[in-house]
Amino acid sequence: MLGRVFMDCGDWHNAEVHLAASCAREPEIIATWMAMSELYSVTDRDDMAMRVRTMQRNTHPNISNYKLNAARDTHPKLRTSQLS
Repeated sequence: MLGRVFMDCGDWHNAEVHLAASCAREPEIIATWMAMSELYSVTDRDDMAMRVRTMQRNTHPNISNYKLNAARDTHPKLRTSQLS
């Protein structure tokens, strides 16, 4: 997923462009929704992160909150140490 590559590089703008396009094109892919939510959280747009999580839950109602919360910590570059 190209959006994830841009996230790894810290290119938040291009990451957002590619992740948004991917979410629109293939809404069934949960990892894309999670990456988009992570991106918004890292860039201090928690309201948008929650909106994306709500859309993701509506698209995938069978995914438990436990899985959603566990998935948000999977990206090592998006730890709080990077934000300092």
